[in-house]
Amino acid sequence: MLKSLVPKLICPTCGQSDAILSAHVFDDGDEGHIRNGIVQCPQCCAIYPIEDDLLELVSPSLLNPEECRRFSERFRGPMNEFGVSFTLSSNEADATVGAQLKQREHFDWYADNQEQTYHDYALTPFWTAADRQTFQRWKAQVSPGTWLLDVGCANGRASYSWVGFQQMTVVGFDISKKLVRQAIERSRVEGSLASTSFLVGDGNMLPFTDNSFDYAMTYGVLHHLPDPGLSTARIIDILKPGGIFFGSENNQSIFRGLFDLMMKVKPLWTEEAGAEPLISRQMLRAWTAERHAKLSERSIVFLPPHLFNLLGHSLSNLVMGLSDRVAGVLPYFRHQGGLIVFEIQKDHAPGSSTTPGANLQSPVTESSRSPSPVLDAKRKLASERNP
Repeated sequence: MLKSLVPKLICPTCGQSDAILSAHVFDDGDEGHIRNGIVQCPQCCAIYPIEDDLLELVSPSLLNPEECRRFSERFRGPMNEFGVSFTLSSNEADATVGAQLKQREHFDWYADNQEQTYHDYALTPFWTAADRQTFQRWKAQVSPGTWLLDVGCANGRASYSWVGFQQMTVVGFDISKKLVRQAIERSRVEGSLASTSFLVGDGNMLPFTDNSFDYAMTYGVLHHLPDPGLSTARIIDILKPGGIFFGSENNQSIFRGLFDLMMKVKPLWTEEAGAEPLISRQMLRAWTAERHAKLSERSIVFLPPHLFNLLGHSLSNLVMGLSDRVAGVLPYFRHQGGLIVFEIQKDHAPGSSTTPGANLQSPVTESSRSPSPVLDAKRKLASERNP
């Protein structure tokens, strides 16, 4: 985990943001990373493990007790030195926790299975063509030296469309520890540790301070979450003034019935949708209506995914681009593509000026020296939780 990420983190247990989480380093990593250690909340004293570069920043009900015990045994010395221990809880009756555990189980399976891995799924001609159509437009809107948060990053599939672009720092998190491990391994192989950080997190409770990221992204993620409206509101909160939330989701299209029928006849992938399997223009407008943000949206993909997979990669890019341009000028039908792609720009605060890529100093302590003072910085956690 990047040390420079620490000032952007809040505690998912108590949700307080009037004190910055502190990091205790057991082992330094490469390129400004913490290889092993913990982050701790100064309010409720909850701790979260960092093991082999991976931070698990989720509520106790989403931590694995057995893995926490193993971590405590492995790092018994530093844990005793700092006088910390895990506080674990079981909250199986909580519907939201149950929904997220179900998503974790699904995507842990998708990380490595005999039918179709997530890596294979992302490299199909259909998805590579859709990715290209989407990211070309988004990249034209970003500034260099900025921070982007990928909510529900999986194995870094969409994150790596940004890595190395315009000297951006990319932070991704996902509920699936197995997929996050794959994202971290890719950063090691490709030599991008200095500009990436991937962690385990909960998209239903984004553990980040307000006004801390220049850009955020959900790429096919909102429809997996138990409360996508709440998550949308929190994503807007964590953006800096003028920041942009990029998103792509399954569209509530008149052609959806045909797609569903084709998927029953010949499935292309395995889906585990959440509370809202389809996202509409009306939903996005409702979720952003009182968030002091500007929404722009469009739909893409007007032909079946099965066709693009038959065409192969080169022809898929050509046909998708052509069909989107033709359908994009037709009244009514231009909103009926299979995917809805949107940008939500947070309003600029009156008289404010935001410097892209400005970073806060990180309060990091190492086990070999005394803890550094916690920065005297306070941030207001949004009190308005429901969009």
